[in-house]
Amino acid sequence: MQILSYMTLVMSVAPLLAPILGGYLLVLHWRAIFVTLAAIALAILAITWLALPEGVPENRRQRVRAARLMRHLADFFRRRACIGGALVASFAFCGVFSYVSGSSFVLIEVFGVSSAHFGYLFGLNAFGLMIGALSNARLVHRIGSRTILRVGTLAMLGSGAAMLASALSGFGGIAGIVAPMVVYVMGMGMVMPNAIAAAMEPVPHMAGFASSIIGCLQTASGSLAGFLLGLAYNRSAVPMAIAVAFSATLAGVSYFGLLARSKTVSNR
Repeated sequence: MQILSYMTLVMSVAPLLAPILGGYLLVLHWRAIFVTLAAIALAILAITWLALPEGVPENRRQRVRAARLMRHLADFFRRRACIGGALVASFAFCGVFSYVSGSSFVLIEVFGVSSAHFGYLFGLNAFGLMIGALSNARLVHRIGSRTILRVGTLAMLGSGAAMLASALSGFGGIAGIVAPMVVYVMGMGMVMPNAIAAAMEPVPHMAGFASSIIGCLQTASGSLAGFLLGLAYNRSAVPMAIAVAFSATLAGVSYFGLLARSKTVSNR
């Protein structure tokens, strides 16, 4: 669980810090962004090729067959814990992706934040995520994943509702948008490692395949949320706040309706 917490921290902080780096690269030239992306991709390819060993012993390696993959897929989606954990992780990620997609328009166009200062306001979420993930790593063995999941889910629900209320009423201004999002990602940092672990625990024989399913669902749902938010944007903070609050609500329904009732979590 601690390893998953640190992995979640690294993978989730990256998109939160990216706008800060992108802002500096844009000062050089817009092509600098794509040059940097290409350089990072080549570096990852080289490291993977040269330094990442095969984790499966040779006597346990199997050929990838479509029939076996379909059996694994059916096995994953007939388990309550797998479905619940995957949905909680995916919907939690939708909220962050909605903020990633819409915050630049909301903060710069609606609240008048300069592009130079936007990255720093956006980067505050990285600290919230660090606090959530590190708290989970330290506390999971003391109070259990069930308690942490509940607290993190409630934090996302409360912060999503607070952001929506602020966007609809105008109360709090920019702080009414930024502060709830920091709390949201803090809750997500607590939820994600435990939800992913709960989804993978019933299927240790296909942990890698289960992880790929969860990653696929997260990416697909997050991309869809960003696309729909782009269509709904009306030069106000309301569409983004609705997307974040709705994502938190779906994560809450998935947790309390599915994951919390599964043996994987209830026995912890």
